[in-house]
Amino acid sequence: MGSAPRLYPPGSTQTITYIRLRDGKVRHATGKADLQGGLSFDLDGDAWEVGVGSAPASGVELAETAWATAGKPVSLRVKF
Repeated sequence: MGSAPRLYPPGSTQTITYIRLRDGKVRHATGKADLQGGLSFDLDGDAWEVGVGSAPASGVELAETAWATAGKPVSLRVKF
């Protein structure tokens, strides 16, 4: 069985961008990649868009439904 590829260099510092979806508030933080090259995020249960990098993450949300289902049309709202 093979291992998953590393997304980030182990121990590297990455900028994490958080956008709270209910009000669009943007927050930047730094995170350190673990020994496998992964990052962990602590969220409070509110709806968030999380991206890695200093540029804002996209503001995309589902419209008219709570979940996307494979093979069925989905309506999206996009904020730029």
